Amino acid sequence: MVSGSSVTRMQPRTDEPPATPPAPETTGEGGGPRWLRPYRSAAGRVAGFFASRWCLPAVLGLGALLCGLHLAFLAGSPFWGQLQLDHAYYHEWAERIRSGGFWGEGVWFVDPLYAYFLAAAYTVFGPSLTAVRVLQVVLFLATAGLTARLGRRTLGSVAAGNLAALLFVLFLPAVYQVGLAEKAMLAAFLLTLAVERFLTLRPAALLGSGVALGLACLARGGLLPLIPAGLAALLLLGRRDELPAGADDRPPARVVPPRVLRQRAALFAAGALAVIGLATVRNAIVGGEFVPTTANAGQNLYLGQHRGNETGTYGGVSFARADPRYEEADFRAEAVRRTGNPALRPGEVSDFWLREAVSEMAAAPGATVRRTLRKLHLLVHQFEVPDNDNLELVAEYSPVLRLPLPGFGLLWPFAVLGTVVLWRSRRIRVLLCVVLVYAVVPATFFVVARFRLPLVPLLAVPAAGGVLWLGRAFAARRRQAWWAVAALGVGLALCFVRPGWLEALRTRGLAVAWNNLGAMLLETGDTDRAMDAFERAVELAPAAVVGALRTLGDLHLARGEFAAAERVMRRVLELKPDSRRGRQAVVRLYETMLRDPQRADDPDVRGKLAEARQALSEALPDAEAREGAPRADELRVRSRELRAAGRWGEAIAALQEALRLEPHDEGTAYLLGGLMERHAAPEELVAFWSAHVAVDAKPQTSHYFWGVGLERLGDLDGATARFAEGLRIDPAHELSEHALGRVAERRGRLDEALAHYERATEIHPEFREAHESCARVLDAVGREAEAEERRATARRSDPNTPRRYRYWGRYLVRAGRWAAAIPELEQALRVDPGDEEARRLLEQARAEVPGASRAEVP
Repeated sequence: MVSGSSVTRMQPRTDEPPATPPAPETTGEGGGPRWLRPYRSAAGRVAGFFASRWCLPAVLGLGALLCGLHLAFLAGSPFWGQLQLDHAYYHEWAERIRSGGFWGEGVWFVDPLYAYFLAAAYTVFGPSLTAVRVLQVVLFLATAGLTARLGRRTLGSVAAGNLAALLFVLFLPAVYQVGLAEKAMLAAFLLTLAVERFLTLRPAALLGSGVALGLACLARGGLLPLIPAGLAALLLLGRRDELPAGADDRPPARVVPPRVLRQRAALFAAGALAVIGLATVRNAIVGGEFVPTTANAGQNLYLGQHRGNETGTYGGVSFARADPRYEEADFRAEAVRRTGNPALRPGEVSDFWLREAVSEMAAAPGATVRRTLRKLHLLVHQFEVPDNDNLELVAEYSPVLRLPLPGFGLLWPFAVLGTVVLWRSRRIRVLLCVVLVYAVVPATFFVVARFRLPLVPLLAVPAAGGVLWLGRAFAARRRQAWWAVAALGVGLALCFVRPGWLEALRTRGLAVAWNNLGAMLLETGDTDRAMDAFERAVELAPAAVVGALRTLGDLHLARGEFAAAERVMRRVLELKPDSRRGRQAVVRLYETMLRDPQRADDPDVRGKLAEARQALSEALPDAEAREGAPRADELRVRSRELRAAGRWGEAIAALQEALRLEPHDEGTAYLLGGLMERHAAPEELVAFWSAHVAVDAKPQTSHYFWGVGLERLGDLDGATARFAEGLRIDPAHELSEHALGRVAERRGRLDEALAHYERATEIHPEFREAHESCARVLDAVGREAEAEERRATARRSDPNTPRRYRYWGRYLVRAGRWAAAIPELEQALRVDPGDEEARRLLEQARAEVPGASRAEVP
């Protein structure tokens, strides 16, 4: 042991770094590194402003103002109350957690922390997206404060820290993110906290840094490589400690004993692995498999590296829907199909797709290199790659997002400049290591805008240093300043100029965003604005949103706007000449036009119909396969096989896709609705059928299953409205009539319920369930004899009898809905040519409808 006061005074303690913080700056000379001190010039006065005590509160106030204005504008947009894809998935997951499903089921597929964050917010404030957005503003401001601390700790300058915080609050994509129910802001806060604590090298702070980083990994799985990187930094880069960055005349760095290095690494690892370990143990207990956090690495690597992905963004595949609610099941189903092993576990599925991705990368090394270079370009470019959302689209509703505020294109060049001029600082090198290690993940997998947000506070620190250095260099008239400006010009060009492939990516992404907005507006019943959104999508990139064209055609057709429908449907065939669905839509258009009394005898329409039918008959049977999607009949067969295996979720997904391909297939609609009624969550019923109603040729079906979902959620008023709308469209819809009786019975209105049930049996005299419901209510009111008679009728009823078409036609005739009765009665005669009642009713209906088709039926 070394003793003696003189030695003790000259040598600092070897187990801890000096605790003295950097000297605070003032508005005059002194404080901080020499090159950052304020100087006597206009730029010096600016630096003095950033060193003032009230600068950081002003910066945070500016950030709160920007976020508040953005949320205020967003509140008047369609995005405020509507969630889609990942946002909807997290919302539904949080609701399941609140409803008792705290641990969930199976191995986690998606990063879990944000779902628990939402669940906690909903528990305190209720399921309020407004409260969630306010909490994310708090996270935004906390991250700005941490950025200021990180800048001061790294650069030894209050001015540099406050400038870094200002760069963060002015960073436009960060302001945008506070309005999204998405995990990017939570991940950015936790990573900034972890790095700020890490740089202190104090025991408690290192333990806290590990905990914060572990939580960040549960919010953004791509941060996992930072745990071993942090351990390596503590064991290797920490052999020499340096004094705070504010010291001008540095004494020699002191040597840190290996024992202290190991203690620091152990504390950091304990914090991180304790959090990750909780997730691992949970996966082992609940899912029965050793998976550290989530079982999706292989799938994500395949999405980013499969040979069809040319841009390095999220590269969708034909066998999986780009929706986290279905992605896991779709990838598993395809892995089972390719391997023939139906017993694959989640970790094995991920491993399979990892091997598939590596195989495709090795098969086309040139494409892999080109794709990786594009990913690196996207990492530094000003363009925000859309995924669930699109900043450029939301800017149409929020003027804040149209302000000339910095983005990544401005941040990266100055961050590189600051890193170069501050290279001697070990803390700057630590920040650089964090940025590079994390950047490897999107460069390996795929790049989207929200993946980049955690980098912003870490880049803002060297960027602030670069700005202040440049101001000092110009004030001192250094030649290096002009070289720096030239380098910045090259960097800005790289980060702002959009090559052809990137411009095409932007246009396509914006078109898809308008298409998604149209679908979202359809869900709310705002058809006019939905059609405007679809038109904007088609105007930008029609080939990228053929689905928008199809939907537009269906909406025009539903409105009787035949000329517009024909124009849109013909456009589909121009873009995809082999589209079987497109040809079917054209046939449907002309058939609908001929049912219109004013066009029933139009020879031009009949000629077009004959031509369209001929073209459809000549369509190759595998045309749909060439479009990259399975045919509807294949999906129905697949669903039947899945139902036989008890795989209800996958069976539902297959039928949903079949109905999207053929939205007018009534049989598929009823099959899907019944399956969802028995095996899907009520929220799924509401979400799917409220969207499908806009393209449903017989929308009473969609209204009915939409109402079933609302009824199961306990929204009896909403359910009643849906069932009533179904009956308004089709008075012979016995399912809606029966459902109204069910709602009335739940409310204790037995007389009203019995009336609805009896009307349902009038519509369909062999509706077994309605007879049984009548018997139940009759028993409750003491009319046992009538109840027994109803039960006897139920026992001999066949709800699927071919006579049902006559029953429906007869009821429609009685209701005076002559035009609606005609196709039902025609179908009754096709099924049973000897049904004289149906023939008589058909003649009666035709007599009441001028210009009605007189086509012969058997």
